[in-house]
Amino acid sequence: MRSVVIENYKQMLSLTKRQEEILIGMILGDGHLEKLYTPGLGRLKVEHSFKQKDYVDWLYAEFKNWVRTKPKPKVKKVWGKIHKNYGFSTYGHKLLGNFQREFYQDRIKVIPNNLINNITPLVLTVWYMDDGSIKSNKHKGVFLNT
Repeated sequence: MRSVVIENYKQMLSLTKRQEEILIGMILGDGHLEKLYTPGLGRLKVEHSFKQKDYVDWLYAEFKNWVRTKPKPKVKKVWGKIHKNYGFSTYGHKLLGNFQREFYQDRIKVIPNNLINNITPLVLTVWYMDDGSIKSNKHKGVFLNT
């Protein structure tokens, strides 16, 4: 639903430095920025296993001003197996469209050349929470998947 009130509200939105760092960490992990039909707009889609509900609730709290509805459970059937997920989507916005263009080429996620300038402890933490894992119980190493 598009209304003048919502469109005016979206015009006032901006990303804080903290939100930018969290967004970059999510994009490097499992986060997904959708390209919308309106040119230049992007939308963040957050969806994880229901086991990660606390993490999704934290992300929602961090982006609450960018989201119209609270996170919701979703049930999907993939190859005969039922998956219970939990997530939310943000408003479509030109700032998210900018990140979408930076991190995607022809609908494929890419690593921008200037990414090293944007890696912070918070980016790494969110990246790990989003799509990281411990190598094994015998090793101290971790994997950061993207």
